[in-house]
Parts: sequence; C-alpha cells; structure tokens
Amino acid sequence: IGVKYYSDEPVSAEGAQNGKGQLTTTVAAVLVDSNGKIVKCAIDTAEAVAEYTSAGKYILGESFKTKYELGNDYGMKSIGGAAKEWYEQIDALTTLSVGKTIDEVRALVAEGGKGSSDVIKAGCTIEISDFIYALEEAINKASASDATAESSLQIKISTAQSGKDASTDSDGYNELKTTITVNAIDKDGKTVATRSGASEAKYTFNAKGEVKTSK
Repeated sequence: IGVKYYSDEPVSAEGAQNGKGQLTTTVAAVLVDSNGKIVKCAIDTAEAVAEYTSAGKYILGESFKTKYELGNDYGMKSIGGAAKEWYEQIDALTTLSVGKTIDEVRALVAEGGKGSSDVIKAGCTIEISDFIYALEEAINKASASDATAESSLQIKISTAQSGKDASTDSDGYNELKTTITVNAIDKDGKTVATRSGASEAKYTFNAKGEVKTSK
C-alpha cells in the first residue's frame, strides 16, 4: 500500500465559530505483476476534522466516513455541480492505471496536479497528485503475497478520536488517529494478503480555543 497524509494548518476558535484542524489521509492499494505493471488498484481518501470551542472544549466527531464510503453524499455533483461524483472519478483513474508501470502512472499527472488529457477523457477531472504519490509508493513497496489477478482489493480506513478540555492551568487537545488496513480477497471471500498503515495529528489549544501546536 501507499499512503499520503497531511494535517492542514489548524485555526483558532473565535466566538461561536469553532476552531479546527483536519487530517487528510489518501491510501492506494495495488497488485502488480512480475514486470511491475498494475493488475488491480484501489484508492480512497479520509478527511477527519477535529474541532474545539472558544471556551477550550474539545468536540468529538460523530463519524468519519471516507470519500468513497460517502458515495453520492459527498456532493461533488449535487453541491459542486461536477459531472461525476468523487468515487466515479476515482474508479475512472484506477481503471486507467491498470496495466501501467510506475513511470506510466507518474506520467498521468499534468501541470498543476491535474490529470493528463487521457485522465480527463476517462472521466477524472479532479487533482490527482496525491493519488499518484500514493500509487507510486504502493508500487515501490509491493512484495510477494498469495494474492492473484482474480483477487479483489478492500481498503478500510478508520479514525479514532480522543481529547481533553483546556483549563486556565493546562492546554487541551483534540487528537485524530487513523488506521489503515488493506485486504486482498480471493473468489471465495477469504483474505489472502493484508497490509496496514497509520496516520495521526494532534491539535493543542488553550482555554480560549487558541491553537498552540499541531503535528
């Protein structure tokens, strides 16, 4: 698997407006053949937000669904007016990536992080640089397993959250820990290969919800 993650610069709370930080984790899973060509691939992204109030209270999120899990509810079509939803664009990119080597995958990125004309023609118009980074890493890290070309790839991304309220004597924090599991499943529904990874971010704030540190 390949993972690309980053934490956005957190913002302080102000009045009724909560402060927040966001951990974005992009995961790519691949099966490659002996020539380094992609046989199967899957991509998903999780955006987990940690919030805190101007009274220094941390807020627990209700759920952290990935963009693929959100499906049509992600809103690229209904809210953003896009021709295709996020998961549909990712399906177009992964389909196009099959049969390609790492150099050919790298060549799919055009200026500004958008896809090449082939990518856009396939139906993926969003920025793809993070996806390609994760795909490259996945290909580079590929190792022998019992998975075959008939195996399917399943990405599971789950985020746990913990925190502490701030006081006049000590800072509070809101912390996100994302766990990644990728399984290769055979035609009988059995797991024949597993890979894992993780990402995390911690946002620290004072009793006024002012950001102190992040990492």
